[in-house]
Amino acid sequence: VPRFECEFGRMIPMHFVCDGYPQCPDGSDELNCEEFVFECSNGDIVQPLYVCNGREECSDGSDESGCEPKVECHRCTDGSCYDEWSRCNGYNDCGDWSDEDGCDLKECKNGILVPEKEICNGYDGCGDNSDEENCSSISGAYFTECLRDFMYQCDDGDCITINQVCDGYPDCANGEDEVNCPDCRPPMEQCKNSSQCFGPWDRCNGWPICDEYTDELNCECTDDQFQCTNGRCIDESHSVCNHYDDCGDNSDEEHCEIICDYYEFTCGDGSCVGHWLRCNGAEDCSDGSDESTELCADFQCDDGSLVAFDAECNNWINCEDHSDEKNCVYYVCDDGQVVAQGNFSCDGYADCDDQSDEQYCPCDETADRFRCDNGVCKWYHDRCDGYDSCGDNSDEQDCVTHVCDNGEKITRLPDHPSPVCDMSFDCSDKSDEKGCECRAFTMRCLDTEYCVPKHYLCDGNDDCGDGSDEKNCVCREDQFRCNNGMCKPLSWKCDGYEDCGDNSDEQSCDEN
Repeated sequence: VPRFECEFGRMIPMHFVCDGYPQCPDGSDELNCEEFVFECSNGDIVQPLYVCNGREECSDGSDESGCEPKVECHRCTDGSCYDEWSRCNGYNDCGDWSDEDGCDLKECKNGILVPEKEICNGYDGCGDNSDEENCSSISGAYFTECLRDFMYQCDDGDCITINQVCDGYPDCANGEDEVNCPDCRPPMEQCKNSSQCFGPWDRCNGWPICDEYTDELNCECTDDQFQCTNGRCIDESHSVCNHYDDCGDNSDEEHCEIICDYYEFTCGDGSCVGHWLRCNGAEDCSDGSDESTELCADFQCDDGSLVAFDAECNNWINCEDHSDEKNCVYYVCDDGQVVAQGNFSCDGYADCDDQSDEQYCPCDETADRFRCDNGVCKWYHDRCDGYDSCGDNSDEQDCVTHVCDNGEKITRLPDHPSPVCDMSFDCSDKSDEKGCECRAFTMRCLDTEYCVPKHYLCDGNDDCGDGSDEKNCVCREDQFRCNNGMCKPLSWKCDGYEDCGDNSDEQSCDEN
């Protein structure tokens, strides 16, 4: 692979040169890039790596003209396409697991199955690094060359990402990645609190390089950006008033108008809490407005007597003079039932016993609604949930039902994936995951023979049911090892409950 030598001796693959992102610590791979460009037929300029990449970067499409035809996409059983990286990655990208069928899997020392492409690729796919052992004998192994994107090879053969070189933290065992690091030379600038450098292409692009946002301060924001009080520019359409401090000084969350839903109570500070939480004796609003004296004061009848604050218009006479039910708005159901507190018709939830408040309502399918056979309008999530939400059971028709070994029924929509062998225990007896073929990044339990995902391994929970996913684990400092090899939290030791499964956590305990 052709290499480019940075000014201070670092070597990077040639295709990183003038790609718009500096891989050399001194940024020399992004200097003098005039010769490393592709000129479109209309005069536009794009980077060479964008030519023949399957996407038109030139407005006239000339960067994709004359290119070799792309290989036909990989197809799921239903005919839809999926990318090569989705093949054998342990995820149900197709929806029917067809992208995970017929994979060549290798077993790690800890029992996890990984695709063959994960062997010696520089990443710990197993979780115990056994897929990256003895790689020097494999021809073309990534471990020996570190030629993958953004990688640097240490003297001992370890690989680190390019942006870990000269970032102020030693990542190679001997610290070589932080030796002979250059000062930030123009056009590069240095972060305020570290030795890391950034270039003009990093400044004010919305993606901070420096921990203290040096590269994103004092920016001139574009029309589609929001100017933070500290000078940062952030995307206005997605980052402002999203309940997250994107600016770093919370200025993007100030002066936000919040509209509460009909079932919520608007607090004095504008935030929303459930309507049922008001006047419950606990302050759920940060300003306590849901428990204010004015809101929760007793209702005064016309004769001067006091009744509970929620007695007004509850379809129940509380005042002797009936004044608590005066001037109220009710909804009268078809069967004569009177629903108090106003008209809740057509809100997707039946307040009438005969559901007449939800009949003949406009059903907007774009709003996740559907119409039952009897005319009732319901939310789409009521379909095939195992409950007769419509009243005529039409919401449970044409559903796919799986019967568990214990008789429990799991219903799904016809176009939804089957609960069988989907790497999730849907049946309470886990019978939907028995006898399944284990896929990538899963392990087979020893006795129960379930397939459990990699992240279940050594998480402190007996997901297998036989403890095999918790055996021979390296216990953390806040854990202890049971006699059967499982790791459990230290706080569970001698707490009076058997957590290990062999009672070893309750042995040798001080009775006092």
